[in-house]
Amino acid sequence: MEKIEITATDQAERTAQWRDYMLALIARIERRAFSGKTCILTPETALTATRGLRIAVYTPTREELVNAVFCGCKPKCDTPCTTCLGRANQVINLYQER
Repeated sequence: MEKIEITATDQAERTAQWRDYMLALIARIERRAFSGKTCILTPETALTATRGLRIAVYTPTREELVNAVFCGCKPKCDTPCTTCLGRANQVINLYQER
């Protein structure tokens, strides 16, 4: 059996294609909703939509990230330090870009 290698470029292209598809789907659903029309989803599209909703629900807040992951200060910060807040902001910005 031949081994198929996926490069980082291939993965980035697939991610970009998926993102473009999702943005087009979102725009189409929004247009119909704003027009007062219904949207009938195929099972595949419904699963995709629920995955997106699940991600939105489980996206952590900056404070949750600082408390759970980033505060590596010894002793732990009573109020988050600049370094911890900066790291958490970077992750939150990544979530918001997607």
